Amino acid sequence: MSTKAKRAKIDKYPIRELVVNGEVQQTRMGTTEEWRPWFESAWHSYLDKLNFVDRFAPHPFEIDDFRSDPKIWRLLCSLGYVHNDRPMTRKELWAASDSYRERLEMGEAPYSSNLITTEWLVPQQQN
Repeated sequence: MSTKAKRAKIDKYPIRELVVNGEVQQTRMGTTEEWRPWFESAWHSYLDKLNFVDRFAPHPFEIDDFRSDPKIWRLLCSLGYVHNDRPMTRKELWAASDSYRERLEMGEAPYSSNLITTEWLVPQQQN
């Protein structure tokens, strides 16, 4: 078998299965879609931060590093985490944060992924 034929058989960007919020999602690795679970995790962590830590925390995606890559910026826009033409206002961020908190209070499970795990640390009891 020639080298050219071998290369043609290798899928450079295979599809992998990820478990996000208990549901299996298929993602083509090596593309911007591979970043989606990481962005979703960062977004939900940010919403938690707005709710419980700092109502004026800076938006994690409104930085030049994300704007400079058009493919990543389009993905963030399609996920609804940024606006293409302007930064998200504080009121929009608070509304998203409050909506997420309300869904959690109604019994929805917090965001989870098999790629990224976060847990609450149990405070140690002092003797």
